[in-house]
Amino acid sequence: MRPTHTAAATTLATLLAAAIVCAEPVLTESFEQQGKWRKSLRGKGTVELVPGGVEGKCLKVTSADQALAYWSIDLDPTRVRGKRLIIRAKVKLDNVVIGPQTYSTAKLHVGAIVNKKTRNFAQRFVGTRDWHHQVLIAAIPEDADRVVLDLGIQNGTGTAWFDDLSVDDGVKQHHVVSLRPAANTSTRARCWASACGSSPRARPA
Repeated sequence: MRPTHTAAATTLATLLAAAIVCAEPVLTESFEQQGKWRKSLRGKGTVELVPGGVEGKCLKVTSADQALAYWSIDLDPTRVRGKRLIIRAKVKLDNVVIGPQTYSTAKLHVGAIVNKKTRNFAQRFVGTRDWHHQVLIAAIPEDADRVVLDLGIQNGTGTAWFDDLSVDDGVKQHHVVSLRPAANTSTRARCWASACGSSPRARPA
């Protein structure tokens, strides 16, 4: 007797759940106080915590003359080596204009230093936009000596705000699971998803 639609879906969900290793938080930040963050400013600009964030204070970075204006923090390398970091933040932009280089923008940035050489990961943004979500994914090398997270503007102009920052360690390992037990249903059973419609015919591969 072939499995019912419900049984097939339950089996598949169970197998997928077994394959997932949940990410763990590395850093969460609401920017209510400076803490271990440090300011880097070269040129005419500002880096400050101000009222008016999503809730409470937020980070505000301005650059008036293509300054480098960063708010930076070191991440524990023993915690993040070999991990796929997922950095999420809410961002607001006001007239952020790109500078002389493609990287001369507002950004989320991670620098992973290995043997005095830096591997850069960045999510860049320009323009004017109200609060919205930005995400950066950074695959940290297994032999990283130092890992630095930066938020700000690098050699562009304008103003950027940052709030509700979170850094998760992604998924370093996973279990390989055969889906064969959940894939032994008939064509009709495999098409239980709404995308298949009501027709029992299989779609082309």
